[in-house]
Amino acid sequence: MSRLGFLVSLSFVLVLLAPRAGFCDDAKEILLAGVLGQPHAPDKINLTSRGSMAPEDQRFAQALKIRLSTEDRLYAFYESRRFAPLWFKNAEPLPQAEELLALVERVPDEGLVGRDYSDFLPRLHRSAVGLEGSYLLGLQDQVDYELALSSILLHLLIAQRYGQVAPEHRPFDVGYTPVVPSPKTLLDAYAHTRDPEQLFVDFTPSHPLYAFLKDELADVTRAEAHWRVEDRGLRSCSVDKARQTPVFRLEQNAHSRADASLMSESLTDLRHEIVANMEMVRWIPDEIRNSYVWVNIPEFRVRIASAGKPVYTGKVIVGKASKPSPIFNAQMNWLVVNPYWNVPASILKSSFLPKFNEGAPMKETYEIVSRDGEVVPYDEETFDWSGFQGKGYRLRQMPGPTNALGSIKFIFPNDYSVYLHDTPNKGLFSLKSRAFSSGCIRLEEPWVVADEITSMQSKISYERVERVRGGSSESWFTLDQSVPFLTTYLTVTPHDGHWQRHSDLYGHIASLRSLLSDSQ
Repeated sequence: MSRLGFLVSLSFVLVLLAPRAGFCDDAKEILLAGVLGQPHAPDKINLTSRGSMAPEDQRFAQALKIRLSTEDRLYAFYESRRFAPLWFKNAEPLPQAEELLALVERVPDEGLVGRDYSDFLPRLHRSAVGLEGSYLLGLQDQVDYELALSSILLHLLIAQRYGQVAPEHRPFDVGYTPVVPSPKTLLDAYAHTRDPEQLFVDFTPSHPLYAFLKDELADVTRAEAHWRVEDRGLRSCSVDKARQTPVFRLEQNAHSRADASLMSESLTDLRHEIVANMEMVRWIPDEIRNSYVWVNIPEFRVRIASAGKPVYTGKVIVGKASKPSPIFNAQMNWLVVNPYWNVPASILKSSFLPKFNEGAPMKETYEIVSRDGEVVPYDEETFDWSGFQGKGYRLRQMPGPTNALGSIKFIFPNDYSVYLHDTPNKGLFSLKSRAFSSGCIRLEEPWVVADEITSMQSKISYERVERVRGGSSESWFTLDQSVPFLTTYLTVTPHDGHWQRHSDLYGHIASLRSLLSDSQ
């Protein structure tokens, strides 16, 4: 590629991306932190020693070595290749530079929004314009563009696979954090392939939800463009009507310019929501692959997969807005049949102790346990509730038909003290919106879930677990094969071959959309 062709292409990308610089400066810093502020995985790729460089490349290497400090995140990569250029050869830009810039033009299709890539690209100096209008790229300009292109590639790969928002800047708590490869590892990978397009594909999330959301984003974006109201009035939509998608069904109701304006606004809103959901999918850990138990909180659904195949879908009850269910992943290690319910300290303080201090008796299904695990004798007339918590006592409900956890619970150690469990209050599952718990997740069909979990085990059978059901003693079963457990917060999911939207229960999508928004 000629210098002129490279710079024309580069200038076109700058023009294309300039309108997308809709973030405030703070948000830009947050997103940049997502690129270069992540923890680094150990480098796994080592380049072999290279042969002698051409004189032009030697001059470039010397200039680049002077430019980079040892603290620069690109230093380790360039030092390992003796500061040889990655995007230039003999002072000419390589074809891969143009391929990378072409890739940048397509990032909106991947739901990567709001990033002004011109931040990475140095401005064209007036001194670079020759007398006859041709562009002359000097040595320092080459170094500028070399570092800019490497930074763009790093941002694209990390944003596409691990998300545009660094974990420490996510607008709500998420319990899974990626281990992002170092800049050297990523650039080494590119140096081996020399194919930015393929490397970007390799870094695209493999989760089926991502491909689904990308397809829906394309459909909604096309419809949105055609439903914008212009001076000449209502425009028809060219979306494939044979698909009978939810977008098309919405279109059927639009007959006027006012309808079209509302349609355009609705589609824009949906596009932003899909983009936020794509970002959430990028956060899903890699280990959630073949066998898992997955709860999508806004959907009030649990799904189980075994050996890569879906085996169960059921209803759940999740945390109320004031006590939301957390977003996290863990390993399920135990089943507990006929469980005790150890009343959480917050619930004890807010709901139980005020009543007891006013003279209400403790129900017979509860008992008091000391710090040592011993049952404390209780006399309704003489027991002093005022010093209950100070003595290290805890209150627990004994196994039985009225136990708050029902007949079984599923334990996966986590920082939120959350687990799956049965419930005696089955009537709530008939409601469409089911956010009633204090954070834990209640199952409509816990014994069907137990059947699926035990079918993944080699040493525990469902019959063995079910045999103790209904007893007065708590029974623990250790899984010989731990099962990955995951909660997500996705408000756009597949349904009957198309998409379905769910309520933003906790406002997480709204806050993420605000951060990712590319509107002016």
